[in-house]
Amino acid sequence: DITVMADREKLLRVFINIIKNAREAMGENGVLTISVQVLKNMVRVIFEDNGSGFSSDYLNRAFEPFYTTRAKGAGLGLAYSRKVIESMGGEIIVGNRKDTIGAKVEIKLKKGKNL
Repeated sequence: DITVMADREKLLRVFINIIKNAREAMGENGVLTISVQVLKNMVRVIFEDNGSGFSSDYLNRAFEPFYTTRAKGAGLGLAYSRKVIESMGGEIIVGNRKDTIGAKVEIKLKKGKNL
């Protein structure tokens, strides 16, 4: 069992937002991989897709409220996600995959105590 210190409902909204963004970026033939790594005091949740990845301009502004590259986007998803994750003492990082095409979103949260 893996537990993290987090608000369950808010964390679920963050995860759904990341998954929706990846799905839209990849199209119907895309592949999204979600992995979890347990570190000493942290848990890393990594979302990697095989879409086109992020442009350098987008990476510089990804967490800026109302910034979007989509016609129907509001530009609030990652800004909200960052606020939520940081309020839980965590960190969210966006970037591109290193060895292949696609985007990568990494969330680090404090490890919780098993009950």
